[in-house]
Amino acid sequence: MFHFAAPANGKVSLDLRWFGAKKRGTFSDPSLPFQMDFVQTDAHLSWNGATGEDSFHTTAGAQTVNFAQIANERNGSFFDEGDEGDDDSDE
Repeated sequence: MFHFAAPANGKVSLDLRWFGAKKRGTFSDPSLPFQMDFVQTDAHLSWNGATGEDSFHTTAGAQTVNFAQIANERNGSFFDEGDEGDDDSDE
């Protein structure tokens, strides 16, 4: 029979920064329904974590970023709604 101690509580902090817009676009498929406005960017992530006496962290230096994107999407019942803050009441 195996006996394991319960996992210790821990804490993780993330710092994710997007920068350098490379491409902007919109994608829409009413048949799904799905709509997205996006910006492809570069990004950098650093993190640290600790549990008990153990701690972990990213090291300083270059990262390889294969893909980074920030997007605003609407789908399902929200698909036909305008952008947040738009006032479509011209009546």
